[in-house]
Amino acid sequence: MMNANASLENKCPSCGKIIPLDSFSCPNCDFFLGEEILYSKIKGGYGVKGPKNQNIRLGKIEATLDGVFVSSISPSAFSGCQNLASILIPDGIKVVGDSAFEGCSSLVTALLPSSVEIIGKRAFASCLSLSDLTLGDGLNAVGGSASCYCHNLTAMRYGGSLLSLGDASFTCTCGASSSSRKLERIEDESFAYCPSLKEVYVPEGVKAIGYGAFSYCKSLSKITLPSTLDKIISPFEGDTSLKEIHYQGLKSSFRAIYEKRKGTIEVICLDGTLRI
Repeated sequence: MMNANASLENKCPSCGKIIPLDSFSCPNCDFFLGEEILYSKIKGGYGVKGPKNQNIRLGKIEATLDGVFVSSISPSAFSGCQNLASILIPDGIKVVGDSAFEGCSSLVTALLPSSVEIIGKRAFASCLSLSDLTLGDGLNAVGGSASCYCHNLTAMRYGGSLLSLGDASFTCTCGASSSSRKLERIEDESFAYCPSLKEVYVPEGVKAIGYGAFSYCKSLSKITLPSTLDKIISPFEGDTSLKEIHYQGLKSSFRAIYEKRKGTIEVICLDGTLRI
């Protein structure tokens, strides 16, 4: 006679059919039930559907299933898993969907492998305990508000392939920030309301910084801007402690691209200091 508890543990959350005790694959549908994680078949492989139990504390995403890569984390896959403290994301994951980890208030660190190319909107929003977010070298795009309301986030690192930061991509309390060498545009309010952000280095190659990109960053004291910029639209509006800008170009070039802000700020250029 089959044990009732064993039957419950191997019941497919998708279709309700009982999965054989010696298998994690549902014979009735496309779901794969791992020890902690639920998977589903997608084009070209498998995707992470979500946890078997919303009270999951530790999670490990499989790199392959049946010899096929697990390539994505579905939108809202772990959303609201308030007890999730750690998740192991293997190399091979290419997409972290919208709101994938939103509201995981116990998640402390997130290390994304270099295979990740896209992070969706609000992917790590409201991860209140998140203190360290490391993004791999393969990242191309970050969706809007990807880590907003992460009030303990003090370290954030990007790899070298990032092309775009969406509006309000990192509206969070970042203590330090470094950007990709391939980044071309920082959108409106991308770093707005980051009260712990102290210093920013914007790499060569960035051509435009949108309106309010660094507004209300109360602790921001220094920012380095590249000579490749051809447009800066009032990026420092609101309450900010910024006193000094380092610009890797000439004073005449900076005057041509910068829209004047309220107050006075010192810009250190290659040919001297400019006050605007």
